[in-house]
Amino acid sequence: MGLEGRIMKNVLGQEIFSTQKEKEEFYDKTYPNHIISEQEFKTRYQNKGKDDFFLEVVLPFCVAKEVKTVLDVGADHGRYSAMFSDIGATVTAMEISPIRTKHLRDTLDSYGYSHIQTVCADIETAELEKHDFAFCSDVIEHLERPFETWDKLIGHSKYIYALIPKESSWNWSPDHTVNFDDEKIIDLLLAASGIIRCDVIDFDESNSWYAILVKGAL
Repeated sequence: MGLEGRIMKNVLGQEIFSTQKEKEEFYDKTYPNHIISEQEFKTRYQNKGKDDFFLEVVLPFCVAKEVKTVLDVGADHGRYSAMFSDIGATVTAMEISPIRTKHLRDTLDSYGYSHIQTVCADIETAELEKHDFAFCSDVIEHLERPFETWDKLIGHSKYIYALIPKESSWNWSPDHTVNFDDEKIIDLLLAASGIIRCDVIDFDESNSWYAILVKGAL
């Protein structure tokens, strides 16, 4: 079931889209319509703070837990998918529209990651297979039903990592549907089967993210 019959609004109460097609078209407009450069792809972790946390905490955790299967939700051009693949995991990279999925596929193929599976699906309506690790970087705050989708991820995962902007950060984004504050993050944590870490990553004075690593139900 898609968005038909409903109107999806952002945190300011403004209508964003009301059909699945409009939703896909919206995200296509905000996506680079080309294969990114090899330098950008290989450098890929240029955002000091949240990407440092990925390299220093998330990836070593996956190595220590011998994570074998990863679902990368909202994979963009596959930067994170490639790093998970580099540690030996089998990766499924998910994007929301055919255009975004095509450029994800083309980029991965161009830089030696043709073995990574790509899937065109909306995480809110997708039928999920079980996996060791679900990776959701800057995804949850864009969802129409974030808490229901979070429950679905918990039910299909051993571990979940989510990077979510704090309420005071990035609230100008036209497609943020939920402003996450401490209370809402606690709701996500309590829904999990166990809490491994909950950190706040400060990028600058006005932009911070919650970084939560939890146990799923598997």
